[in-house]
Formats: sequence, structure tokens, C-alpha cells
Amino acid sequence: LPKFLAYRHPVHGAPIRASITASLIGLFLTMSFAFAFGEDPAQDTLVTAALMPAVLGYALLLQCIIKIRQTEKNIISIKSSNNNNNSQTILGYEPKELRFAFGGIGARIAQIMCLIFAIGLIVLAFVSIDFMYGLIAVFILGCTA
Repeated sequence: LPKFLAYRHPVHGAPIRASITASLIGLFLTMSFAFAFGEDPAQDTLVTAALMPAVLGYALLLQCIIKIRQTEKNIISIKSSNNNNNSQTILGYEPKELRFAFGGIGARIAQIMCLIFAIGLIVLAFVSIDFMYGLIAVFILGCTA
């Protein structure tokens, strides 16, 4: 990062200048997109382009949580069966039971909801060309990343 953007808040450590700069760039791009294409088409495109990666990322996060929970359970059961205290060297941290609302079933239900929402965005893309532009933008950005 440029030295100007690398500045961190002295107490909280947050990259203030980088956050403000990114917000201003996003605001500029959003406003220019709205002026160039009109408010409604721009809103449809930008909402789709923002929501699809967020929904897919959340579904992936839920899968990671489930996998971590299963791995920790396996390590804890191996540790207890071997009376071995080296689980920290295997995982890099001392495992504690990971809890989240409604357990693994709740995470699976949330993943299904994410899938339904993603399918809904794809259906919207075939109904309105503005939503399709958002999916195309997500695809192009995903391929270049």
C-alpha cells in the first residue's frame, strides 16, 4: 500500500485512511454508474454484483465452521483415547468446543437458504437484463482475481 493508505489509528489499529479512501472510491463508482445508466438499472446491477459474492461467501463460511467443528471433535476424541496432550501441536491451538446457534443442522439450513437466495438472483438475471449485468460483473471479477 502507499504510505498514505498504510496509516493506522494509534489506539485501535484500524486502517482509517484506507477505509475512507475505499469508501470514497466506491461512492464515486456508484454515483458515476447511476449517472451513466440511470438510477434503477444501476441499483439492480450493483445490488446483484454485491449480493452474489456475499451469499456465496457466507455459504462457504458456514461449511468451514462445520468442518472445523468436525475436525476439533475428531482431535478431541483422539486426544482422549490416547491420553495424549499434543492436540495443540496438531491444530496450532488448544481446541475448545465450537458452538453456534442450532448446531450443524442450523448451519446446513442457512446454507440451503443461501442456495435458494443465489438461485433467486440467477432467476432475476434472466428476468431483467440489469440483474444479468451484475452477474456478469461478478463473473468477470471472479475470473480475474
